[in-house]
Amino acid sequence: MASEFDAAYIQEASEGRRTTSTVLSLTTGTGYSVYKSTIIPAIKRAEREVILVTCFWAASVTRDLINEALVYLSQKALSSSKKISVRICFSSASLARNMLLPTPKEGEQYPSSSWRKIGLPRPEELKGLTLRVSRKFFWPFGIIHSKYVVVDRKFAIFPSCNVSWERWYEVAVLCSGPIVDQLLSFHGQFWDNGRSLAAASERAASKNLLLHLLLLVMVVLVTAGTTTPASIQRLRRRAEQMDSDSLLQVSYFDSDDGRGTQHPVLREIEQYRDTVPVKLHAKVTIVDGEMILLGSGNMDAASWKTSQELGILIESRAVVDEFMKLWTYEKFGV
Repeated sequence: MASEFDAAYIQEASEGRRTTSTVLSLTTGTGYSVYKSTIIPAIKRAEREVILVTCFWAASVTRDLINEALVYLSQKALSSSKKISVRICFSSASLARNMLLPTPKEGEQYPSSSWRKIGLPRPEELKGLTLRVSRKFFWPFGIIHSKYVVVDRKFAIFPSCNVSWERWYEVAVLCSGPIVDQLLSFHGQFWDNGRSLAAASERAASKNLLLHLLLLVMVVLVTAGTTTPASIQRLRRRAEQMDSDSLLQVSYFDSDDGRGTQHPVLREIEQYRDTVPVKLHAKVTIVDGEMILLGSGNMDAASWKTSQELGILIESRAVVDEFMKLWTYEKFGV
């Protein structure tokens, strides 16, 4: 779902001008390894504020890392007598919860008495933090699928991974510069004041709630692991029928031909259990080797029509080259 941006920024972007932001690092791996190597160290460096937004907030070793970082931040804040503000925003802890318990327009706010129920540390462990926890999900659709982390309003991290247990191949980019301000504007409009997604859902619900709810469930169940292979096969057949010199190449990350990341030795070693990806979850588009689009959106009906998504377009051959090195190494060289 689109959010309202500053009119001057929209005009600037539409006229071809770009804000000059800096890509500080690019990280690939599982969600656990991305958090451990990039996001958690950034959180621990916070002096004033951390904003963490994820779609899924699920019990996992990744969430354990976040909890450890929160306790660390609290202790650091207490030692300096300056509290650190932390905001955690998520959309889902389980599919069933979304179906049964949509949130009000302003979202669901979790008091400290309920932090343990959603897997956070005890309030007495976080006395150095000013912690706010929010959830938003609206009937009949409205999953908040975007993921990002902002530290001290100076750095922003855009990961493809959720706070969850899946061992999927993910990518994250750490940036500084004007893009952080734009992200904060988007965040403030939606999580603090924004009503656009809720209003859209409410209008749709007033027409035919039951029909839309059934369609949502069907989309989730039917598209899970089924529509992508079928769509790829159709695309391949169309390419073969075309009288053209164009080349369509299709690779499956989790194939069984020995070229994927499911290395037979590493799969059996416990220490690698959370760091070896078994499926592809990163969303990456590269154009002419010079532009790379990273984001949360999938190529499915939910992302196109109902979910709130977020993406970042980076115009940098150096960043593209770095991603291709990491991709080649991790996919074929593990």
